[in-house]
Amino acid sequence: MEKEEFNLLEIPPRNPRKDHLINLRIYGQAYLFVGVMETFSAHAMFFVYMWKAAGIPFHDLIFAFEKYTDGFHGYTTDELNHFNYVGQCVYFVTLVIMQWGNILSVRSKRMSLLQADPIRPARRNPWLPLAMLISLVIAIFVTEVPGIQSLFQTASVPIEYWFIPLGLALGVLVMDELRKVLVRSFPKGPVAWISW
Repeated sequence: MEKEEFNLLEIPPRNPRKDHLINLRIYGQAYLFVGVMETFSAHAMFFVYMWKAAGIPFHDLIFAFEKYTDGFHGYTTDELNHFNYVGQCVYFVTLVIMQWGNILSVRSKRMSLLQADPIRPARRNPWLPLAMLISLVIAIFVTEVPGIQSLFQTASVPIEYWFIPLGLALGVLVMDELRKVLVRSFPKGPVAWISW
């Protein structure tokens, strides 16, 4: 649904025998660059929630395994399960919201978001805000509706854990903008060489 980039005709056509649509550069962008940021942030949010809500520090959780049962840090099994359900939902909400930063950044390989914003008519994509809204509605539905909570073993996410990921999404956007600046400034540099 995205419009083509302004310099599309300046790029030589791909060789269908050796230039694949999915290549190592795209994998690197998705799994190493953005993926590592999102994974680290979502895990951090889970552990922050467990520390703030239950008082259980990271080092006690990381290898708890069978110790995570009745009596762990003075909690019953039901209380521990509830903390775990909420923590998993915090993780999920963090990923959903961080994907907003990702989707805004990958709209263009090299153009800044300021050049390729989704608002101005030249680059407008009305489906993008709708998709972001739908992802938010799904996250709210899965975590906040009581019948769904019991079905999927989810729990309500405290309000602050809906807002903290907005800053993390902005971080993904800023990091990709920095990558684009380096690619535009040094088109033959190492960052441009490994960038999708």
